[in-house]
Amino acid sequence: QSVQGKEDYEDEMFSIKYFKKGSVHITFRKPELVDRLNDIIARHYPEMLPSQ
Repeated sequence: QSVQGKEDYEDEMFSIKYFKKGSVHITFRKPELVDRLNDIIARHYPEMLPSQ
């Protein structure tokens, strides 16, 4: 599917789906990637994520 010249993407780590309104859904296939991304976000933006 192509939206605004963007092709949906999929591999073993995550998938990316583009929508007509310009939004994007990223689905992580490996939970450890979500943990790592949350760690990076928390370091740079400490107030963005709720405490665990």
